[in-house]
Amino acid sequence: MHASMQTTNDNMTTTLCEKFASRSATVPAAAAKTNKLPLWLKLAFTGFMAVLVPIYWHHYGPTNFLYFCDVALFLTLAAVWTEIVFSPAWPPLAFLFHKSLVR
Repeated sequence: MHASMQTTNDNMTTTLCEKFASRSATVPAAAAKTNKLPLWLKLAFTGFMAVLVPIYWHHYGPTNFLYFCDVALFLTLAAVWTEIVFSPAWPPLAFLFHKSLVR
């Protein structure tokens, strides 16, 4: 009787694992289709950065890009193009966290 219980548990585990695997394989693909950013938004933000960087470089020098707000802009640009779901939230949050500590 113990062997039949083990077989039943193995079947249940296999079934649960198969269900989980099938869900995890389909959910990101569906989410990627719905979270896709439009090309015009990517190009607009890239154009904004293409104008901002030379102007800042000319007026403030290259050391200005070491500030967290500027690092956040570059990380946001990378997040816009890579479309990783959680990455756009991290640069502004890190900037706000730093600003809340340093007053």
